[in-house]
Amino acid sequence: MIENISLAGSTIGLVLMTLFMGIIMVYLGHTWNRTIKGVRRIGYSLVAFSAIIALKPFAELAFESKIVDPLYAILIIIFFANKYRGIKNFRNGKFDSRIHLIFIFASIIALLLSEFLLENNQLFTTFFSVSLIFYAVLSAKEFLKDFPRDNRMAYIHMGGYYLTFAGLNIYRIIYVYLGDSTQSGSSSAEPIYFFITTFAILIASITFIVLVNRELLRMKNQFFSIVAHDIKNPLATIIAYSEILRETTCNEKEKRNEHLDLIRDAAGNSLDLINNIMEWSRVNFQRIKPIKTSVSLIDIIEDIHLFYKPSANIKKVEIITEYTDTEKIETDPVLLNTILRNLYSNAIKYSPENESILISISEEKGMVKVAFTNYGPHVKEDILQEINNHKVIPGKIDKENEGSGLGLYLSGIYIKLLEGKLYAENLERGCRFSLMIPRAG
Repeated sequence: MIENISLAGSTIGLVLMTLFMGIIMVYLGHTWNRTIKGVRRIGYSLVAFSAIIALKPFAELAFESKIVDPLYAILIIIFFANKYRGIKNFRNGKFDSRIHLIFIFASIIALLLSEFLLENNQLFTTFFSVSLIFYAVLSAKEFLKDFPRDNRMAYIHMGGYYLTFAGLNIYRIIYVYLGDSTQSGSSSAEPIYFFITTFAILIASITFIVLVNRELLRMKNQFFSIVAHDIKNPLATIIAYSEILRETTCNEKEKRNEHLDLIRDAAGNSLDLINNIMEWSRVNFQRIKPIKTSVSLIDIIEDIHLFYKPSANIKKVEIITEYTDTEKIETDPVLLNTILRNLYSNAIKYSPENESILISISEEKGMVKVAFTNYGPHVKEDILQEINNHKVIPGKIDKENEGSGLGLYLSGIYIKLLEGKLYAENLERGCRFSLMIPRAG
């Protein structure tokens, strides 16, 4: 059996500190939820781990060790599985629930068979440790692959903690088979194993909070450097063409109007970015509740079209529309306007010169579908996944074209508030962004 664990003063302190770290991570995870994923889940896992460890001695007073030990082992495995899922979310990876449910179920069966049917302590400890090794290695792998260079030491430390924990469990298996688990030696080894395990989890949690803080700082610096670049370019354009206009004679009316259009386009791009920054601030520091009214979707699109028409004319991009008059929809016009404005702006931005953009409205599965199709470059597969899973992070979307990704980030949040969907797809030529909006009523 897993030997009874006496919670010494130092061990109780570690458990309380782990509980405290878990509560902090739950709070911070809620604060960071729209920017950093998985922190809250890891925090809940730590709180659960602390509760499991603290309640085990009391359970042993009420029930036989033969019942408590398997239950304890099963809960610890579930804790590590859930913690790994949080780490996977943090790294923006896909967690396959089916595979892990099968693994957990197989582990539970193996533990119960070895405990109740075979009554083999060595086999029970082996199955338990192998399950922990499995999740420790997977967690280490997440931190040691594709980590950012400017935060590499924190990622390496996290990976090292989990590999150390895996090594500790390998040693535990070897100790069980080389030693005699019925002697007092193993009885003294279990509390030591438990103490080191709890200490490692606590240190890993502290390091993880440091890592996330550095990651947020890195993302903030990256985001503001891109935003600064986005603001600087239009301002430079406005200044340059203003100087040209000063030298343009009154007789060169056509040339003067062309320069004025370029200045208007640059000012419009700056205004878009400033509007998005203000919306980003509202999203992160205020609780937004949609105020739904009956609105005309076509009227909103036509207003946005008039605003962006000069930008399209400068690039000689033709706007093609495919829609007829539709019934009004029940939605928040402010949030919907922000989404459509960003999709419209991106369609023009990434469309090559002398090309066209297709805007269509149709009905699909009881919802209104608005699609923006442009014939520019394809969207990278990893970015497609982020957009379709509503996991866009500002500053990470489009480093090559100096785009902040702020518009798509806001659009993903707002469409969820409107109970709709936003997804992107690559076509044989170009790409399409589609918006699904619930109909009125």
